[in-house]
Amino acid sequence: MLKAVSGLLGDTREFIKSEAYIGPDRRRHDLPNYSGPRRRSTDIAGGSRAATKADKAPSQPPPRAQPETPPPGDMSGEAPSRANGTPAPPKEGSADKGLPPSSRRIQVVQEALRISQELQALLRAPSAGDAKAKIGEHFNRLMNLMGLIHGYCQDTGETSAYFKSKYSEIMGTVSQMSFGILVGGLERTVSESSRIVDGTVSAALGVSSKTFYKMSEFDNLIIMLGGYSALSVDLLELLKTGWQNVLSLAAMDHTLDELSGAARSPMTTVATNRLEVTSEALEERRSADSQDAAFKRLSQPSTS
Repeated sequence: MLKAVSGLLGDTREFIKSEAYIGPDRRRHDLPNYSGPRRRSTDIAGGSRAATKADKAPSQPPPRAQPETPPPGDMSGEAPSRANGTPAPPKEGSADKGLPPSSRRIQVVQEALRISQELQALLRAPSAGDAKAKIGEHFNRLMNLMGLIHGYCQDTGETSAYFKSKYSEIMGTVSQMSFGILVGGLERTVSESSRIVDGTVSAALGVSSKTFYKMSEFDNLIIMLGGYSALSVDLLELLKTGWQNVLSLAAMDHTLDELSGAARSPMTTVATNRLEVTSEALEERRSADSQDAAFKRLSQPSTS
């Protein structure tokens, strides 16, 4: 298809010899407001001669743009040069220093701050019927906006300091409520999946994929909070149980093997890797806690 289109665009003939050609515009080439790439094969010969003359006519240079006159109320600063139409340089101090020049980027920051405040309100009153759905929706939206702001921080110039300060402000707010989101969501996901694994609740189609995506969201949140080293032993045990449930549900869901055509799906491979990483982090944390406890016992003064 691409070769056929390239051949038509590179054709030197006057018309496109195709009955199926519809083009972006069906108007005649000899009209002054014609915007299509070529004329149609159904045009009459008179239009062809008119188009040929129009094509051969020398192109006139565009008229020089006239300089805009300043508004009557703005009498400060220098007037624009009437010789070449260039505007006067902007007056110093006319814009707030440190603010980004793009209003769109400012709106992104303001939207992120607004969503973070709404998230805090939802977490303080989670008893509402649709609070769980709103928390997940708001949190995913906030993560996307924070990704944009993090990209703005990479820019050089005065705007970088502004975005870095706002990113730190939002990050501080998110860190305070992220542990609450992680603990509540992880406990709920592990509890629901465990009831399906032990047969208390019947398994629905695709439940393994849904549980996998929830666990992946928690994994991304853990990375943002500082990694597995920032988690307690109880949270690591919950995380390990969650990945074990994903593998158990995947084994129960026979449709995954039928759709993938393989004995081992990519989801199972990822879940196995995450389970190994979580198990290693749990053992390291237990070892570190036991060493800390032993050090505290040794550092205590003897009472005998």
